[in-house]
Amino acid sequence: MNFTNPRKAKGNVINVTSLIDVMFLLVIFVLISARFDPEGGIAVDLPQGKSKEIPETRTYELTILYDGTMFLNKKKIKDDTELAEAIKAFRAEAKDPVLVIKADKDVSWKRIVVVTDTAKMSGQGKVNFRIKP
Repeated sequence: MNFTNPRKAKGNVINVTSLIDVMFLLVIFVLISARFDPEGGIAVDLPQGKSKEIPETRTYELTILYDGTMFLNKKKIKDDTELAEAIKAFRAEAKDPVLVIKADKDVSWKRIVVVTDTAKMSGQGKVNFRIKP
């Protein structure tokens, strides 16, 4: 009597059920632990404030880091002359935009006044400051 199965598979069979379970757990872990940052981009430590006013018109953002580095809409600006040219170019594209200045709390007020004055001299009428709510 021969009790062997004639349809026996050749080679080894790997059970992938446990591998799939582990991969699903890893995907779930990544989805849960991932952090969504709506601001994105450049990290700035903003000062605390109470108002939550958001302008309703078109805005563009000037970010000033603690070391004085400036970014206009996430594009690095070298100096005040380049800032004035960039503001004029943006104002040519948009009708009556609002410049939102987002400055680190360690930036000197002198620097903020110079930047605000540069914006005003470039024809920028509306300037807001972003603070932590």
